[in-house]
Amino acid sequence: MRPISCATVRLRLERSAPAVLRLRWYVDGVLVGEKRAHESTTLIRVPLERDEHTTCTIEIHDDRDVADRRRLMTTRTVVALRGGWTVEATAELARGASISGTVARADGLARFATVRAESADGVSVETRTDGRGEFTLAGLPAGPLVVSAAGRRLVSTPQVVPTVAGRPTWCTFVLSEPAPDPAPAPMRVGGALRGTVVDRDGGEPEWAAIVEVRDSRGLLLARTRTDRNGTFVVGGSLARSAGLTLVVRSGPGRIAVDTAVRRGVSVGEGQLADVGTVRLPRTPRRAPLLPLHPRASTAAMRLPATRV
Repeated sequence: MRPISCATVRLRLERSAPAVLRLRWYVDGVLVGEKRAHESTTLIRVPLERDEHTTCTIEIHDDRDVADRRRLMTTRTVVALRGGWTVEATAELARGASISGTVARADGLARFATVRAESADGVSVETRTDGRGEFTLAGLPAGPLVVSAAGRRLVSTPQVVPTVAGRPTWCTFVLSEPAPDPAPAPMRVGGALRGTVVDRDGGEPEWAAIVEVRDSRGLLLARTRTDRNGTFVVGGSLARSAGLTLVVRSGPGRIAVDTAVRRGVSVGEGQLADVGTVRLPRTPRRAPLLPLHPRASTAAMRLPATRV
């Protein structure tokens, strides 16, 4: 077992204004740790095996309320790590953009509705309206954001709101009943084939024989095995066709693999077509080859005694 060590990130936090920050760091999309930082430099430790390589994503959030217009913009930093090593990194937090507005319903303002803003890189901020239906989202990244509102089974149409760092943006949302789900497509029932597989000579049912349905190009459409009575049902989702091929191969009860093919099988949509009895030929056993040379024999030999 390789020894467990830590990779250390010495992160320098450059703020445009004093703020308490909340840090979260992830490895392979899994949250590894979380802490608050007051100072300008903080240490982040990630457990790694010695000399193991990975990348760590660090998210830095301003810990102030989401409605505080002084809130700094959330930022992300990706750092390459190696077990037992210490790396330097810097994160800059600037003044963020803000969005304010109201959320209304058909009968008035929507109190305590949820408002959510999301950027293209997945950073999202969420808040609720107050008793007057008003909201403020601060510390947002600059650029176009997708903003939506919802509350009490009502939703708004999402809006793309352009934002500028340090400047507030105003928008209004109206909640309404969500659009009904589209009617599901009618269920289509496919066809299937049934029949019986028996031995061609003795008429005994063939147990565990392989039954395949193939199209005119030889592509496999369905496959099954017979039961102990030699019967089978194969398919269930076959489309209407008149040029199918039924291929039957012997099961584990035979030494050789015997095959029977029936072409031109037809099936309709939602139809269970009966193909009748399929007689599977049996490969005759070959007699073992006799040796071409006589069997070797041994005989005892007595050598004359010799005196020296």
